[in-house]
Amino acid sequence: MCRPVARSIATAAALAAFCLVDGNNWFERLTPPLLAQQGIEKMPGPIIEDPPGPYHGNSYVPASKIATEPLQALSTFIVTYNGFTPEAQAAFQAAVDVWASQIQSSVPIRVIANWTALAPDVLGSAESNYITHDFPGAVVPNTWFAAALANKMAGTDLFPLDHDINASFNSNLNWYYGTDGNAGSNFDLMSVVLHELAHGLGFFGSMKVSTVNGSWGFGSGLPAMYDRFAINGSSQLLINTALYPNPGLALGAQLVSNVFFGGTNARNGNGGSAAKLYTPSVWQQGSSYSHLNESTFPAGNSNSLMTPLIGPGEAIHDTGSITRGIFTDSGWGPVVNCTYALSSTSLGIGVAAGVGSVNVFAPAGCAWAGVSNATFITINPGSASGNGNGTVNFTFSANSGGPRSGTLTIAGQTFTVTQAARALTGDFDGDRKSDVTVFRPSTGIWYVRNVVTGLFEFYQWGLNGDIPVQGDYDGDGKADVAVFRPSTSIWYIRNSSAPGAPSFLQWGLTGDIPVPGDYDGDGKTDAAVFRPSTGIWYVRDLATNTAAFYQWGLNGDVPVSGDFDGDGKTDIAVFRPSTSIWYVRPSSTPGAPGFYQWGITGDIPILKGP
Repeated sequence: MCRPVARSIATAAALAAFCLVDGNNWFERLTPPLLAQQGIEKMPGPIIEDPPGPYHGNSYVPASKIATEPLQALSTFIVTYNGFTPEAQAAFQAAVDVWASQIQSSVPIRVIANWTALAPDVLGSAESNYITHDFPGAVVPNTWFAAALANKMAGTDLFPLDHDINASFNSNLNWYYGTDGNAGSNFDLMSVVLHELAHGLGFFGSMKVSTVNGSWGFGSGLPAMYDRFAINGSSQLLINTALYPNPGLALGAQLVSNVFFGGTNARNGNGGSAAKLYTPSVWQQGSSYSHLNESTFPAGNSNSLMTPLIGPGEAIHDTGSITRGIFTDSGWGPVVNCTYALSSTSLGIGVAAGVGSVNVFAPAGCAWAGVSNATFITINPGSASGNGNGTVNFTFSANSGGPRSGTLTIAGQTFTVTQAARALTGDFDGDRKSDVTVFRPSTGIWYVRNVVTGLFEFYQWGLNGDIPVQGDYDGDGKADVAVFRPSTSIWYIRNSSAPGAPSFLQWGLTGDIPVPGDYDGDGKTDAAVFRPSTGIWYVRDLATNTAAFYQWGLNGDVPVSGDFDGDGKTDIAVFRPSTSIWYVRPSSTPGAPGFYQWGITGDIPILKGP
């Protein structure tokens, strides 16, 4: 049965609050309504009772960095304990200390805490003792605010004869009273107190479903502050009565579908996305809407504190970046004046795939999120959001085309990544145009001429009998001068990025045909040979010093490697002069090779080089 809560408010028209019966069925009870006091209206806030969840196991989410010892009190809680044992009071006080370090108010927050026998299907309950609107200092007009939040905005206790939060906890359950998260098979009291205090501080809305009709406003026509951020999957505000009349069937349908909290700070706490609220297909009064979604934030998730269910063995001592963001959006504001800076604003990278990072500098308690605005840059999921100082780690793919740039938006700041172009065949100066180039075997000299500027260079690199194997071996977007010496199977590479530190590599046997290319798509040319006697390709990645081999072709075939599928990787392929058939093994679908009849006997295959 529902238990009455003493109030010092005269009765008038009724407002619904909520009670849970048998763990499943919720019904409304009538509670006293508006009271005008010194020109300010108030009414009792909704009671939210939380049942135990089905989770059985052990999970622990420790307090985040902004809630670790020593805690710095930014607000004062005055708690009146009724019936608490010393160990239960210690757990309650530990939760109070966490919230006192994360919300800021110059007005003491007064709590009545009851340790009493409740129904076995109730862990605890909480309510803002009253809600009020249009008081001096209200940041949004025509909006209901929880008592403690209204007092913070007003800078004074609006109703000094009333306390701010009522909270009750079931003394008949098996509780764990420690604060180290080792709950075992018991319910973690500190976690439940953190949860219930959040409801009392304003983590609730007024929306509900009666039969099939949805409504909001506690019968007053004014939304709760929480309601002003409720959106559906199409980012439509649910308090938009042009779309969803209040009350109405359309609103009711929305409230048993996907509903999200769309505030900016909540999004920042959720990696840039609106936070999914708990709105199951069958409305659950008291659980639906005024909680985060259970399946999205399961046991062990850092944002699982404000889901509707807490099971035995589940300890959550982190209030969660989303909940902190919801409180900031709702008017509590950040615990400090949030300013954000990055360790740098740009990064230049070569053509190869790789990783990068940038540091975020922000005061403790200030939530931020990072998103990539470029398809070739991916932020690692574990570093896409944070509070205070942090690091955003990201990866970038190899560039198979011209120069490109992309941005990351991190904590509202722009970070630009500029990637060099993949070298074109024979582009020795990196201007994205092939240069007229010859290798003179008699002298081993390379003569390179830019056809646009007319400028030319020459390099002494190689001996008579060497085979030129130019390619971008260092991934800087420029072709490198290189030769393969058949007599010794040694590759001599003069990297454009470090011409004074050439590379020498033994790769292949006498009779092998060199076929350099970027076979792994890392933006760097790999040493590779085709062995006609066996039809085997031997590929060596010079960056990682790893090797691979492929059986593809017959003796007499001509190797014609190239990027036939356009995925940025060189594909293995041969041209068979006896039949003029091209046999292509695409790197994207090696199990689905291509066969092409193109040419006649005596034709010479012509293919763009590496």
